[in-house]
Amino acid sequence: MTDIHVSPEDDTALQDALDAAQPGTVISLKKGRYLHPVTLRRSGTADAPIIIEGGAGNEALMDGLRTVSDLPRGRPDPDAFSFFTIENARHVVVRKLTFTNCL
Repeated sequence: MTDIHVSPEDDTALQDALDAAQPGTVISLKKGRYLHPVTLRRSGTADAPIIIEGGAGNEALMDGLRTVSDLPRGRPDPDAFSFFTIENARHVVVRKLTFTNCL
């Protein structure tokens, strides 16, 4: 099992960690606000899922910096408003994260 610790001060660290994840990887997010949308395209396995987690008390805040007034008229493009995308991946566990201002 590999542990990767991510800090919100590094703009690309979370995406880099997601890109490097392999089955059994635990990505631990340190306390703070994460402001950049990310995409996970890797899978874990049933016996070794990829785990993305915040600390005790849900101190990792995923902040999309969006409000309802940011929505375009008509049907919005979900790709333009997704903060955390899990794409074609299986056996992924996301826990102890808080999301705000994500549409």
